[in-house]
Amino acid sequence: MLMFCAGVLFTWLGQCGGLTNPLQSILLADEGNISVSAGSSVNFTCKLDNDVAKNNIVWRRGYEVLATRNILITADSRMSLTYTDEGSTLSLTNTTPADSNEYVCQVSLIGELVSASFFLDILVPPSIVSLPGDGRVIITEGMNLDLLCNTTGNPRPNVTWSRDGAVVRPGSAKCGEGCVRLEGVMSSAGGMYTCRADNGISPAAVASTQVVVQYPPVLGVEEDSISTGINQKVVLTCIVDGEPLPQVTWQFQGDSALPRHEGFRFNSVGRIHTLTMAELKASQMGNYTCVAQNSLGTKKTYIEVHGRPGPVNVRSDMSLSTRRKHTLIWTLVSHSRILEYRLLYRLLPQESSDRSITNDWTNVIIPGQQQTSSTVKKMEWTLQNLLPDTRYECIVQARNEFGWSEASGRHKFSTLNPSKTGSSVQLLEKSSWTSEANTNILLHKIYILVIAFNYMLTYRITF
Repeated sequence: MLMFCAGVLFTWLGQCGGLTNPLQSILLADEGNISVSAGSSVNFTCKLDNDVAKNNIVWRRGYEVLATRNILITADSRMSLTYTDEGSTLSLTNTTPADSNEYVCQVSLIGELVSASFFLDILVPPSIVSLPGDGRVIITEGMNLDLLCNTTGNPRPNVTWSRDGAVVRPGSAKCGEGCVRLEGVMSSAGGMYTCRADNGISPAAVASTQVVVQYPPVLGVEEDSISTGINQKVVLTCIVDGEPLPQVTWQFQGDSALPRHEGFRFNSVGRIHTLTMAELKASQMGNYTCVAQNSLGTKKTYIEVHGRPGPVNVRSDMSLSTRRKHTLIWTLVSHSRILEYRLLYRLLPQESSDRSITNDWTNVIIPGQQQTSSTVKKMEWTLQNLLPDTRYECIVQARNEFGWSEASGRHKFSTLNPSKTGSSVQLLEKSSWTSEANTNILLHKIYILVIAFNYMLTYRITF
């Protein structure tokens, strides 16, 4: 129990508490603000040193009279009055916020009123009424959102907002106390928003609101073009987002939804939707459509299943290249035999100052190889009669029974410069020439021996 009181001084000469009325000296109390927590008790005490004054003391709250002399008038059962020879004490238990008020001890004497005032302030921990009451907000992407947090408490609570643990900073637009405005809400803004109210009186109050941002379907695919072959397993993957959760269907060649049979198997795990064909038939090659639909719209994405060769990857083999020749190696994936390759090459623009040399593309058709068990195809080709120390670029395509592949990326390469590489290039070319000459001499000798042997057999020459 808290008690606020002061001792009695009976003097007609001094002043008490800064009061100039000489009658005030018969009443002494610790006037001022009194702060207590809700539910606690408080005492207000006035000490008197005048019998006449004791018989004329009155307690009031604001304008409401609570007690007079030793009689308690109020019907509030939480109040009690203690009356002694020294003075009067008004007690209040189980305080509530409604008890915050001015409490006055008042004495009437010789036609004068003397009083002491106590200002009671009930401290209340914060509480929150979060809007909406069900703790869930649904909003469409692009709209503005006002998050409201109505609070009570004494002193007035300070309100902060956070989203999934991160502080939410209010935008430039204001929407009132305890409110934060989110402008142009994006789909990524969804989540659990928490309002926290704190006024220094424990415990702090916390309330959460689940924000659901609705938006049309958003689609993605792992591959939009799948190169495969007959009897191969094919899996089409469609990645779907949206709120509300979109419904997903598959179409073939723009027709209605595919049936759940005829070699098609559908599956979905979270955002991932797949269409599987265990053994691809020729009739199943074509364009597939992944269709996602919710209340805000419909979105489509396309995947082509075909037998054409896959992308061609080109590189250079410098160990087999010289100042006039350059060897290219490329690889690709094809489930069918490659019938032919198309190689396009040219000097890079503005590479030569000789106007007689053009930058037109040279087209070379190269026969494909025999079918192998491997789906990875590899080809090596050497370009002849190139200009020394010159930069070129090339493009390669491959064709099988289903058609041409997409063109490779532009591969740039350079022929060697003898003046820069020195004797190593000359030795390499000389070694090549020497090897070729030696081979020709050997073949010539073998040819002469064969003719001589046939001559001996014909004319039965013996030694």
